[in-house]
Amino acid sequence: MKRRQQRDRFAWVEVRLSYWGIWMAKQVDGLGYAGRTQEGRLMDEGPVGSTTNYRDHSPDIEFAHKEHETDRAILLLPPEWRRLVVRLHVNGKSQQQVSAEIGKSQAWVRQTYAQIIAFLAAAIATEKSAA
Repeated sequence: MKRRQQRDRFAWVEVRLSYWGIWMAKQVDGLGYAGRTQEGRLMDEGPVGSTTNYRDHSPDIEFAHKEHETDRAILLLPPEWRRLVVRLHVNGKSQQQVSAEIGKSQAWVRQTYAQIIAFLAAAIATEKSAA
């Protein structure tokens, strides 16, 4: 199969990885304390804002199931591959930057990434059919 056809065939996996990367980047929970005080919410949102729970606002909740599927598939990857995916999709680095950072050739990064995409396509498809 030509490289372009293979890339197009697995384009949905790359879309999944982009959304997963955004989702993972937002997963900074800190120490579990509120991001603002009651007074801050009262000043910003008025009386209604001061009575709502800061955890009630989760606009990404309806899409989280796909990110969870992707996350479970990524956990099946060998640690080196997992770190590569995190650098590319969570940290938003290019393949060239990752290559320089880890001391491997760009060809190695490109080929490994292609293997990761193929592996995740199978892992996510298996997870979908098991659900």
